[in-house]
Amino acid sequence: QWDRTRPCRAVDGYCAVQITAQKCDVPAGFATNSVFVNGLRQVRARFPNGDPLVPASGYSSGAKPVSSFPNTAQAVPANMHVVSTTGNIVATGSVPGVGGKVTVADRSTPRGVTTVATAYVNSSRFNDTFNLPYWSTTSTNAITVPSTWKSRKWASPAGAVVKMMHPSAWGSWAFEVGAYDESSGVMTFSKGGNQEARGSSGTGNLYIENLLEELDAPHEFFVDTAHNALYYVPDNTTDLSTAVVEGVLLPRILQFRGRWVAGACWGFLDKGTYSRREYTRDHDMGRVLLTDG
Repeated sequence: QWDRTRPCRAVDGYCAVQITAQKCDVPAGFATNSVFVNGLRQVRARFPNGDPLVPASGYSSGAKPVSSFPNTAQAVPANMHVVSTTGNIVATGSVPGVGGKVTVADRSTPRGVTTVATAYVNSSRFNDTFNLPYWSTTSTNAITVPSTWKSRKWASPAGAVVKMMHPSAWGSWAFEVGAYDESSGVMTFSKGGNQEARGSSGTGNLYIENLLEELDAPHEFFVDTAHNALYYVPDNTTDLSTAVVEGVLLPRILQFRGRWVAGACWGFLDKGTYSRREYTRDHDMGRVLLTDG
């Protein structure tokens, strides 16, 4: 059952939602970052607004780094040789706890093998999904927000998610907001920044999402997990009384896992029914498949 609403703060009467939204009750535990309406993925309430179909739309610039996550990486010396079919060593790398020799089918050089002589493990940027970063770098864990953010009114920014491009724009990060000091404009992250293999102490273009106050455009939604409610702003062609509204609760549909020695190589799926899954994890890193072939 959907109800028209315009939530306001009880303290100062400030209306969190600047346009009329629709609200419905959801089951306890309904925590999702992906909602579909009539088969189309919707946008989690964000600032600045952006069109997912338009590259680089909806980003702010001007954030400044304040500090970085601590670096706890440990070096692992080179212990793995990559050998061509002619017997020549074409690359040397580091594989914690394994070592040895791998022969590749290419005549002279493998298609893609790192030539970094030292790997790093137990980095604070990585969890158990990936423990072989080749750079002992971390990522920013606190920023001074862009000037355009300082006028925004957020009752409870903790738990919001910041999506940020790497300073060189070849990768992207996601951070969970731990705290925000409005007076200084400093935003601290509680986790995240581990979505690509090389960190940086800098900042890139960014946006913030998962804030009720930013629910201000058609196709945006916000899940209030504290009160088991879903807020949504439909466009003028959507009839929510007949629409199919889906919230994604599965982080993944299938997962292939294996050991390096056993040779987790390739997995193929032939015929099946696709089910919806999360678009990206908010502040986790996807599992990485290592192969020996």
